[in-house]
Amino acid sequence: MKKEISIIGVPMDLGQTRRGVDMGPSAIRYAGLSERLENIGYTVRDEGDIKVEIQERAQSDSDTKFKESAGRSRR
Repeated sequence: MKKEISIIGVPMDLGQTRRGVDMGPSAIRYAGLSERLENIGYTVRDEGDIKVEIQERAQSDSDTKFKESAGRSRR
């Protein structure tokens, strides 16, 4: 029986003080994770990355929505 494993990336940096930690899944793939696992007998299925909203963009979008809402209520 062949061992199977799935790889799922979660590119996020929430709560981190260092920039770039969200590139971890790409770096691990680039380093050859799948190939190394296959070399030790696993069947590897890379499921890709989970979509994680960029915190700064989410904050910016919510600020914009708030400002638009506030602007309408003043009219």
